[in-house]
Amino acid sequence: MRLKPIVDRLKEKGLRQAQGVLELISLKAAPAGKRYYVVPDTETAEANRLTGGAHSQRTDVRFGIVIMLDGGPNQDRTSDELHEEELKVIDALLGWVHPDAAEGVGCDYAGARMLSVSGSTLSWMVSFRTRRLIRKVPG
Repeated sequence: MRLKPIVDRLKEKGLRQAQGVLELISLKAAPAGKRYYVVPDTETAEANRLTGGAHSQRTDVRFGIVIMLDGGPNQDRTSDELHEEELKVIDALLGWVHPDAAEGVGCDYAGARMLSVSGSTLSWMVSFRTRRLIRKVPG
C-alpha cells in the first residue's frame, strides 16, 4: 500500500511535520520538536479466490504512524503531549478510506506501542489496519 496518501492525509489534517519511512531512516540525529513518520507494518493475504491463472486476493494491511517527541527542558509536558498527538493522529485517520483500499474499507485503529526512548527522544507508534485487493488476470 502506498504511504504517500497517508502522509498527505496527515498534512491535510494539520500535522504538517508528517513524512514517510525513507525520511525516518535518513535521520542522522533525532529531530527537534515533534514529527510524524508513516511506516509500513505488516500485510497478510487471504488465499486466491479465482481459478484458471487469474488471481484475486484480499490483503489486510497494517501501517503505523511513528510520533517522535523530544523531552526538552520541561519533561512533565511529554506525557500529556504524547496523548494529545496520538489523538490527533487517530482523528486524522480513523475511518478514512485510503485510495488503495478495497471495497471502501476505512482505516481502523489497531493499537499503539513504545518503539524507543533514546536520549531525550520518545518514539511511539500508533497502528492502523485496512484492506486492499490484489488482482491479476492472465494474458
